[in-house]
Amino acid sequence: MNMTALKITAAGAAVVGWMALSAFSPAAKKIELGLQTTGTAAWEIAAMHEAHIDAEHGIEIEVRDVANSGAGQVALQAREVDVILTDFVWTSIQRSEGANFTFVPHSLAVGGLMVMPDGPVQSIADLDGASIAIAGGPVDKSYVVLQAYYAAQTGGTLSDVIDAQFGAPPLVNELLLSGQVGAALNFWHFNARATVDGAVELISVADMLTALGVERQPPLLGWVFSERWANSHDAEI
Repeated sequence: MNMTALKITAAGAAVVGWMALSAFSPAAKKIELGLQTTGTAAWEIAAMHEAHIDAEHGIEIEVRDVANSGAGQVALQAREVDVILTDFVWTSIQRSEGANFTFVPHSLAVGGLMVMPDGPVQSIADLDGASIAIAGGPVDKSYVVLQAYYAAQTGGTLSDVIDAQFGAPPLVNELLLSGQVGAALNFWHFNARATVDGAVELISVADMLTALGVERQPPLLGWVFSERWANSHDAEI
């Protein structure tokens, strides 16, 4: 066999070998995540993709943008997404009503109550009669903790004495910085942005929990998915 024929034979063998290996390569395992584009988890997933960590582990992540935590919860319930990032309060409520959602801890980072240095709210007692912008909905974990803290400090019911305005994190910041509300309860990374613009933290959710006697802070945010889906996608999990 001359050298040219040998090279052609070797090349052909290499192609056949590559095709054979490719045929047995496992397909990437796909997971659909429902995430807020303004949330830290979206940044984490983007960083994971840029570092090729997902590909290295054979995972194909498809992110579906949701407007807020409530929209993500609806998408999960409708089986439009596989996994969302949400808080333990909502998950606990769903489980108590018979849903088979599971909570896997993700983060201890939480927000806090922000005010302006010259604003009308300078203490927890000043919340009486104030307007408060709140990121998330009525069962958002930070708002639930704030209500418990207010009750412990004043003996009153927060929802009865405030004008609660629920909205997306950027809007919450805008309402506070423009003076349209006296305080804002927002996520930690948006609070950091508000601090740059002159706002100050009156009290963090972590400090509220400590004052309420919680000695070991629970993970307030977690990855949530149905046990039904997890049972058939154990490799992806």
